[in-house]
Amino acid sequence: MNTTQDTGHGRTYDIPALDDIGSNYDDWKYRILTVLKLRGLFGIVKGTEKCPPEVATDPKDQVTVTAAYNRWQTRNHQALAEITLTLKKEPLRNVKRYQLASEIWDYLEDYYEGRGQHTMAWLLRDVFRTTLVDTVMGVTKVSYEISGCPFIRDKGNKCKSELCNL
Repeated sequence: MNTTQDTGHGRTYDIPALDDIGSNYDDWKYRILTVLKLRGLFGIVKGTEKCPPEVATDPKDQVTVTAAYNRWQTRNHQALAEITLTLKKEPLRNVKRYQLASEIWDYLEDYYEGRGQHTMAWLLRDVFRTTLVDTVMGVTKVSYEISGCPFIRDKGNKCKSELCNL
C-alpha cells in the first residue's frame, strides 16, 4: 500500500507505508526524512526546534509570542501528518498516544533501531534465512550477510537479552 502525499509545492510523493512488522523501515526512514527535510520539518521531528511558550512574560509581546506558538504547532501537526499517514495499522496503533512529532520519531527509532530483542531477532533472521541458489547469486548474498554480522555483534554488545548471546 502506498500513501500519496501532496507537499503543497505541486509535487506528490508516493511513499510506501511502514509495514506492520517494520521490514521496510530503513527504506521508509530514508524516504520520509527526505520529505521532512524538503518541507523544513526536520528540526521539529528531531526535537531540535522546540515549542515556544504559549504565554508571553511581558503582555505587550503576547501577539508575537502567540503567533510563534501557533506557527510551531502548525508545523508539528504537518510533521505528524507526514509521518502517521505513512504508517500501517500496527506502527500507527503504537504511536497514537503521542502529541509531538519528535515523540513519534523517537519511539519509531527506538523500536526499529533499538538494541532490544525485537531488533536482534530481525537482524538474526535476516542473516540466517539465506538460501544459496547459484554461485553468482550466492557470492553476492553471502558477502551481504557477512557484512551484517559486525552490525549484529555491535548491537549485541549493548543488549542484555539472552538472544544477543547466541
